[in-house]
Amino acid sequence: MKTLVVYFSATGTTKAAAQRLAKEFNADLKKAYPQYTWGESRLMNR
Repeated sequence: MKTLVVYFSATGTTKAAAQRLAKEFNADLKKAYPQYTWGESRLMNR
């Protein structure tokens, strides 16, 4: 059985973590894309 790490990252932090996990578990890595696009300001609004 193969493992897949799927991630979405607006700033790159989640991408870096997903890459480390995929490497650690010898897993495939796949980026997820949002169905709808938002402006960067909406993604960063906290």
